[in-house]
Amino acid sequence: MKYVYLCSLLAVSAVMPGLVAAQTETGATSSAATPVETSAASANTGLIGVAQQRIRNLAANMSNRMEAVGQRLDNVQNRLQSRINKVSETGVDVSTAQANLDEAKSALAEFKTDFGNIDMLVNNFVSAANPRDAWVDVKSTYEEARTDLEIAHAALSAAVAALITAQTAPEAPMETASGTSTPVTESE
Repeated sequence: MKYVYLCSLLAVSAVMPGLVAAQTETGATSSAATPVETSAASANTGLIGVAQQRIRNLAANMSNRMEAVGQRLDNVQNRLQSRINKVSETGVDVSTAQANLDEAKSALAEFKTDFGNIDMLVNNFVSAANPRDAWVDVKSTYEEARTDLEIAHAALSAAVAALITAQTAPEAPMETASGTSTPVTESE
């Protein structure tokens, strides 16, 4: 799924500027216009309806996929929090796992904040007089959201690994009054 997501993002990153360039270069100009006038006039014509709809559909598909990834990571985060709470009740030190989980929570919150206005940005992009300039904001928002999801995924993976390590850690020896060491058990 991660491969499909990354391929989609790269495809849209590669296709969007090409669509914008193709649409802006096909603007109506007079045959007597110089190349500089032609590019300036065509850059201000914007996208035609078919290209606008194509871009909206591509952006909606990508947004839906990214939101689904965010929702799945949010579900994992909730389940992991529940598991950490259960394990901590047994007396196991879960501070590292909790710290990683908190990092994942903040990355997911940042993703939701960054990605909250993507539909408006895409709409502004396709209806802009100069889509090339508007694409910069849309692309940076998608890239920031992708980075937030990657950080959340890595933090959740680290939290799971830390929780497993905490649960399977050997018991620490405890010194007794006679100077011998005995393993600590849960009954002590």
